[in-house]
Amino acid sequence: AAAPRSVAHPIFVLWDLDTMLLRPMDGLFDAMLHSPESVIGATARDGLHLQHPAQHLPEQIDAFFTRDITSAQPWELRQGVQGGFL
Repeated sequence: AAAPRSVAHPIFVLWDLDTMLLRPMDGLFDAMLHSPESVIGATARDGLHLQHPAQHLPEQIDAFFTRDITSAQPWELRQGVQGGFL
């Protein structure tokens, strides 16, 4: 299945009804919309909290996702992707 696309908007955000946003998402959007060489893009990328900070981000970021920590068992090494925010 293809991801939903919107011609009028460069970014599409989808989340579950039980999702609560506790911080602004501007940095995620700026990292996606601006070149890493621009001041806005570089600042946004520097502020991202990555699961694997040693890995380099691609030149163009097309998507972000979150992990579903709350539905994982405490002993599980890996958590699933939060399907409502993909």
